[in-house]
Amino acid sequence: MVGRLEFGWFIPTYGDSTTVGDPSTLVPPSADLFVKVARAAEDAGFDYALVPVATECWDAWITTAVLAAHTSRLTLLCAARPGLIAPTVMAKMVATFDQLSGGRVSVNLIAGGSEEELAADGAFYDHDQRYEVMDETVTLMKAAWAARGTFD
Repeated sequence: MVGRLEFGWFIPTYGDSTTVGDPSTLVPPSADLFVKVARAAEDAGFDYALVPVATECWDAWITTAVLAAHTSRLTLLCAARPGLIAPTVMAKMVATFDQLSGGRVSVNLIAGGSEEELAADGAFYDHDQRYEVMDETVTLMKAAWAARGTFD
C-alpha cells in the first residue's frame, strides 16, 4: 500500500524577501507575515507548515501557538532542539498543543546545527552528545505520555 503524499510549506520566521539574493527586498519577520503565509498554505491545500528553529528565527513554540489560533486545518510542524527545554515540559507543551489545536501539531526534533549556533542558545553539546540528548528526550517524552503515575 502506498502512503498518501503530503505537502508542506515553510513559515519564514527569520523574514522573507520578494527577490532571492536581493537584500533590498527584505520582508521583515512579523506575526502578520507568519499568519498570512500559514493561511495561504492552508488555502492552497498544503498539509503542514514547518515552523523552523534557528538562532536567527523567532521562537518556534510561540509562533506555532499563534498560527494554531489563526488556522483551522493546517498541521504545524514545530521544530525543537532537544536539550533546551526539559523533556517532560516539552511533552506537556506538545500534549497541550495537540488538545488545543485538535491534533494539528507535530514536532520536528533537530539535533543538528553548528556547535556555535547551538552555543548561542545555551546548548554546549558536541555532535554525539546532541544525539544522546535527542534519544533521551524522545524516551522521556514517550514515558511522560504513557505513564499513569510517576516514573523514573
